[in-house]
Amino acid sequence: MSKGNINSKYSRLLAIVIAIIMIFSCASVSAEAKSSKTKKMNTYWSCVKSGDTVYCTSNNHNIFKVDLKTGRVNKLVTGNCYVDNLALKGKYLYYCDHGSGPARTSYLCRVNVNTGKKKILADWCSLEYVISGSKIYYKKVSTKNYTIKYKTYVMKLNGKKKKATKTKIKETSADSNAAGFSTWNDIDWNKMNTGYTAHFYLKTPSGNILLETAHPYF
Repeated sequence: MSKGNINSKYSRLLAIVIAIIMIFSCASVSAEAKSSKTKKMNTYWSCVKSGDTVYCTSNNHNIFKVDLKTGRVNKLVTGNCYVDNLALKGKYLYYCDHGSGPARTSYLCRVNVNTGKKKILADWCSLEYVISGSKIYYKKVSTKNYTIKYKTYVMKLNGKKKKATKTKIKETSADSNAAGFSTWNDIDWNKMNTGYTAHFYLKTPSGNILLETAHPYF
């Protein structure tokens, strides 16, 4: 066999090896890109509307279920410190509840909108979470050496099978599903000088609906 034929043979073999390496490299990059893709938040900040029902929060840290046809108001959740970031999925309303007490533990929770039954899905969570299909992506807070760190986890809608993930969560603006609806409050200093009286309303396109009155409110 001539020297030219040997060089040609090795050149072809080298080309095949390089092609195989490139195929596996592309597959690896594709898999990594898939595992670390960004999930955009599909949650709402204060109001979620489904048909003639609106679910909303008040500055008094509670969640309400409002029937727009009758004006009937039901309190679904009494919050601890700060309740926000609502998302409706089927018969469950998902929300973040910043607990009271020195630790201020934050919880990712859900409540059955028909029965009012509540469940804590995960603790030490940030406000950022995403419901995608049958899974929830959320950020968990940890502190080490006085440094706050966030790590993304994924779990089933019922809070089971939690595991870390490379998927990123990106916060976006509130969805237009609740456009025209918001919550606001009217606060007055009472005559007895013992605090404020606060009236919390759901603002709708057709008028305001009183959610609750809190006194004293500081």
